[in-house]
Amino acid sequence: MLEKNIRDFYKKDVIDLTPTEFELLCKDILTAYAEEENLKNFQIKHNVRITEVDGTFQIDIFAEFYALKTQFKVLVECKQYKNTVPRERIEILNSRLQSTGSQKGILMSTAGFQSGALQYAKEHGIALIQVFNTNELFHSYSSYENEKNDYNNMLLRYPVYSADNVTEGKRMYPNSRMIQEIMNEM
Repeated sequence: MLEKNIRDFYKKDVIDLTPTEFELLCKDILTAYAEEENLKNFQIKHNVRITEVDGTFQIDIFAEFYALKTQFKVLVECKQYKNTVPRERIEILNSRLQSTGSQKGILMSTAGFQSGALQYAKEHGIALIQVFNTNELFHSYSSYENEKNDYNNMLLRYPVYSADNVTEGKRMYPNSRMIQEIMNEM
């Protein structure tokens, strides 16, 4: 029961970020992931306007990198919702991908995704990432008593947030370099 309260506290904390703070957190998460993968010529920007033939689009995060002798463009939308993201939000992102000629779409959310959104994203190759807290890291301790003893210390040592790539089932943040730095510090 106390563990659930800790989880709820952190979920609330992610929701309490301003929209801009949440978008910048998402940008940091993706930057950490790109660092771990050593992406060539990686660039990432926040709050970008892209003008194409069929309109001007505001994009929360726009990233570019070089791979396979090609420049890749990635559009990222950040949804700080209290309820799960519906399919329609994924459809809008897919439409923007087509309009801008981008190769990949990512939707990052605090609340997860409805089943229809998950299915649509899978069918159209759109990555879904849920951003939440790192209280999962505390599970390395064998009991809550151990967690309680180091609780304040742990908050200082670990990043406050983490993210999972829902569509690929991978932990994204913190990356292995960050974890190694934490371990060296300890």
